[in-house]
Order: sequence, then structure tokens, then C-alpha cells
Amino acid sequence: MMGFLRALSCPGIRMVGRPLSSVSASPSAAPAPAPTPSIASPSESMTVDGVTVEKTIGGKAIIQLDRPQALNSLSTRAIPLLSSALANWFSGPSLVLVTSRGKAFCAGGDLKGIASLNESGRLSFFREGYRGFNLMASMPVPTVCLVRGHALGAGVALAAHCRFAAASERATFCLPEAAVGFYTDNGASGYASKLPNRVGFFLALTGTNITAEDAKNVGLVSHVIAPERFNTLERELLEMDDPSDEKIRALLNEHEFASGGKKECVLSEDVLARIQDIFSEGSVEAVVKKLNQDGSPLAKKCLAAMRTFSPTSLKVIHRSMELGLTKPLAHCLRREILISFRMSCERDFKEGVRAILVDKDKRPSWNPRTLEEVSKEYVERIVTLPDADEHDLAHLFTLPAASAS
Repeated sequence: MMGFLRALSCPGIRMVGRPLSSVSASPSAAPAPAPTPSIASPSESMTVDGVTVEKTIGGKAIIQLDRPQALNSLSTRAIPLLSSALANWFSGPSLVLVTSRGKAFCAGGDLKGIASLNESGRLSFFREGYRGFNLMASMPVPTVCLVRGHALGAGVALAAHCRFAAASERATFCLPEAAVGFYTDNGASGYASKLPNRVGFFLALTGTNITAEDAKNVGLVSHVIAPERFNTLERELLEMDDPSDEKIRALLNEHEFASGGKKECVLSEDVLARIQDIFSEGSVEAVVKKLNQDGSPLAKKCLAAMRTFSPTSLKVIHRSMELGLTKPLAHCLRREILISFRMSCERDFKEGVRAILVDKDKRPSWNPRTLEEVSKEYVERIVTLPDADEHDLAHLFTLPAASAS
């Protein structure tokens, strides 16, 4: 989410009448996915908007984010490239490495770019993007994500969907979509909903930044490593013979142990207990009521952030996360294609992009303005996955055949 690190701030812990008929149950037709680039040969690499995909001579596949002027946000052209590359790599490389250059790891998807697409383009974009995340999470070979800096939105998802994720001690993690009138996507209803202590609900509803150590403690990343060790770690991963889970885990453990030092935490045991109690409530209104009753500094900061967010976004996030609690990732991503498309057609998304990312006045005018005005029926129409798959979404989550070797 390009610009969020600059556009959103909060002291202390950092956080970042619409007619029902405006929500179509589904688009009237299913446009064919946009054509995507492919990797022509093992020795080739391709770069689109700062994202390079490459398969090395040694059989390792690399995704590198290098778009510092946009905090490594993923453009509407780069995400289909990732999806195409992962499909081509499904039965080829011995390792897939996701890495970056610059201070930020990935500031999420380019929401300004998404907002500029027509309806057909947005639907194709979400289809390809979520197909790519499902491929990432299902790769038959080890996948490793090196989170060197800030991760927001899709940046968090890149780490969460890899088998291993090593975060710099300086990295932070945030799910700020509600601030721009969108909702927490990229498979969050699958991975974030299942985090312990209802932490995923807390992150998605409040936009709170957590530290790398917090991310490790709740299972978003596997290791926390000193930033000065990342170049060596990346080189050793790419030079590793016959990489296996065991070899990679041992190497990451070695670098983590050598990093030493006390690591900063926001989510103490007391905070986690409060989060579980408050964010286990069955509605956003009940969460807000519990936060008001709690009255702690954390609760006050959560409330202050939520008051600035789109009420519709908050309710859709909560319901989407509830629906994902017992569902596998592929099902969640399939549902999210249509949720994302529907939300991207709504006034709040356009208004949020204007206020936060374009004009940057940070004064969005949400409609409806209150949680109470957002009806349960309205939310259900946004999150419902039709029984009849008239948009042929299921085939997007049929995985390629893995190599027998």
C-alpha cells in the first residue's frame, strides 16, 4: 500500500449512506484473466515495475522487490508476473527465495493503481494475484522470505505464505487496509484469522504495527535475525546444495542464534490476553464496546484508530475473518476474489484512496458513517461466495503437477 508508511501515524503504539443495490452479488460476466508474462528459460530473468523474477543456473528461483521510490509496493503489472512465474516454477527449482532491496520490504499492493483499473481489469487482477498467493503457499519445494524492513498488507502475506520467513530485527508488520476503505485480503481470512489469541482480528481491525519478534511469537515469521546478517544469509541460501527444510531451518537457526540481543515486543502476555478477550467478540460493535469497557492505553489507541476507519471495511473484515476460521487457504482466496472486486467498486474505497493516497488530507468521508448504519444483510452480500461458480474461479486453485524428481 504505497504511501501508508508516510501517510499514517499515531502516537504510542502505531496504528494506522451507501445503497445496498450498489453491491452486485457478482460481476455480470467473467473476463478472461489478463495475459501474463512467462519465464522463457532457466537462464532468463524478467523485471516489471521493480519486481524481478529469475531462475538461476543453479536451480534456485528468486523474486526480488526493488522499487524504493514506492516502498517496494506491488504494481498491478507486477503481481500477475509473480503469479505466472510461480506457476512456471511449480515443478522446477529446488528453492524459491523472496527478497528485497531498500529500507522497506513491501508496502503492499498499489491501491492507486487498482483504483485506476476498470471493472474487468480489477477482477482479472484479483484473480491472478490470489492465484499467485495460493501457489506460493503450496509450492512443493522450500520457500523462504527475507523480510528486511517494513511489511504491510500484501507484504505480510508474502511472508505468511512462505514456508520460512526470516525478519530483520528492525522489521514491522501491519494490516492497514481498513484505513483506506478496503479490507484485509491476500489470503488474510485464511492465515491471519487462525493466528493465536485472535491477533489476526486485532491487527486487521486496528491497523496496529507489531515488531518482528511479535510476528515470530504469533507465527507470522519463523526467525528474527540481525539486519547485518541478511546479505550473508541470502548468499548462503543461494549457494546451498540440495536445499531441504532441515538444512534451511538449521541455517536460519544459526543466524538467529548469532544475532543475539534482546528483541523488542509490543504483544506481551498481558496484551495478548486482553486481545483474546476483546477480539473474540462476535461483532465489531461488541469489540468496540469491550474496548470502551477495558479503558487501558492499548484499548484507547485501538478505539482512536478504528474511529478513523471505514465502518463498512471494519464489518467486512470481521465477517471475512470469521468465515475463514475453519476454511483452507484456497477456499478463502477464492472468496476474497469476489469480496475484493465488490469492495473495489464501492464509494469508500475510492474515497479512501483519495484521502489517504492521492490528496493525503487524511480526512475521508465514509458512507455510511457509523457501524450501526452498515447492515448485516449488506455485509453478507459483499462476502457471499455463490454456490454456482459462474466465474470459473475454482480452476485458478487447481495446482500444477509437481515434478516427480
